[in-house]
Amino acid sequence: MHRLRHPCSFWWETPGTNVMEGTGKILVLAVGIYSQTGMIHVLLGTSEKHSEANDRCERHDPDDKSKLPKRETRSDGEEVQSFLQKKLTRIALQIGYVGLAFAVVTSFALIIRFCVKEFGEKGRRWNAAVEVNKILGAIIIGITILVVAIPEGLPLAVTLTLAVSTKKMMKYHNLVRNLFACETMGCATTICLDKTGTLTTNRMTVTECYLGGQFHKPYPSHGTTTTRLLDLTAEGISVNSSYTTNVTTPIAIGDSLPVQVGNKTECALLYFAKRIGYDYQVIRDDNPEDSFAKVYTFNSNRRSMSTVICTEAGWRVHSKGAAEVVLAKCEFIMAPDGSVEKLSDASRSKLLDTVVHPMASTGLRTICSAFKDVVASFDAVADHQQPVPALDDEDCITGGLTCLAIFGIEDPVRPEVPSAIVRCRQAGITVRMVTGDNVDTATSIAAKCGIITAEDLEGNVAVMEGLEFNQRIRNEKGEVRERFIRIIRN
Repeated sequence: MHRLRHPCSFWWETPGTNVMEGTGKILVLAVGIYSQTGMIHVLLGTSEKHSEANDRCERHDPDDKSKLPKRETRSDGEEVQSFLQKKLTRIALQIGYVGLAFAVVTSFALIIRFCVKEFGEKGRRWNAAVEVNKILGAIIIGITILVVAIPEGLPLAVTLTLAVSTKKMMKYHNLVRNLFACETMGCATTICLDKTGTLTTNRMTVTECYLGGQFHKPYPSHGTTTTRLLDLTAEGISVNSSYTTNVTTPIAIGDSLPVQVGNKTECALLYFAKRIGYDYQVIRDDNPEDSFAKVYTFNSNRRSMSTVICTEAGWRVHSKGAAEVVLAKCEFIMAPDGSVEKLSDASRSKLLDTVVHPMASTGLRTICSAFKDVVASFDAVADHQQPVPALDDEDCITGGLTCLAIFGIEDPVRPEVPSAIVRCRQAGITVRMVTGDNVDTATSIAAKCGIITAEDLEGNVAVMEGLEFNQRIRNEKGEVRERFIRIIRN
């Protein structure tokens, strides 16, 4: 990574640089052979496809077959065959052997029959001019059987079948560049699907929320909830999200749903903030991204996102993520009147049993929002020093939070999914769902889609978390076991 000589703060990244964490904007300067890696390939002469393409463009000679793309070959020079091609070749050889055996047996049988009948029964003498033609006729019959037995049109018939399959897939807007990709898809016996955006519409909406010790479906009112609680919730939703995520008013007059741009979960929360009377853009303008003290971005290990913003008294931490993960970091909860109450282990378990699990069992994604104020000492503020504890200590910064709200976000199942699952089952294809959502949420969505049934839930392998899955997939020898698992949670 190199820094450009420019008064603005830009960084020049070469291919191979991995951005591990953070946010930013990227300006792509070059791709392909014009990038650093592409230039190296051109200099080394390893970019054969690009050279062939340039030759075709310069010479404009469509009849020159030497410049056509070469088929994939092995190191020994032989062409790589697909699984179907190998089976067809084996079948053709077997049919050829059988045809050869029948041809030889038929020829010998005809010759023996001719000799027994003419020389044995009739007692004729050998006449080369006549008898040789008879024997050649028997041999020609055997050769005819051999030629007919060899399936010369079988590869052509298979190619035509795959071409027809490719044409049918074009009707579903699937472009297949390789004919034998249809063969691979035809051999599929299991389909592993993601939930969000594949089985569901990926248009999320907050349908329930637990705010200030009360359930709201879906929006709370200022009359029943204190303004401080709503202010903190709206602030957390607005600043603790990607600033590229927005919810805009539909342009077309006939559209009644808002336009969601960016992360759909954050879009649902931003729309929630708008519906309770807050303009998230105004809150973002008051807290620009470059003023953030620290951002702990979302990843599969954290399963949460936290943002540290500056306040007059110090710093404020806003955190949101999977309800069970964020609640485990909460030590307090805010009451409807704005007071802070201690959150004991028993109260946390009760929240999980009475709030999180009921929401998840109906197919809702549960998100918890929490905050914490970090007040700096007077000397630290005067000397412009970092707060104590340091912002690099993530466990300390994101611990001891105060729970604000728990949201239940609905992502409807696509209407065509249940019928597609039924057709897959009729075709002998097992459909499995792989998702990072709560187990109860995943189970509910899978049941709505038809991936699992009531009979499947009676067993103990229909729904499984990642930890249990990793413990059960291998036996004592380290070999992977074959299990009928419908849902696997990351």
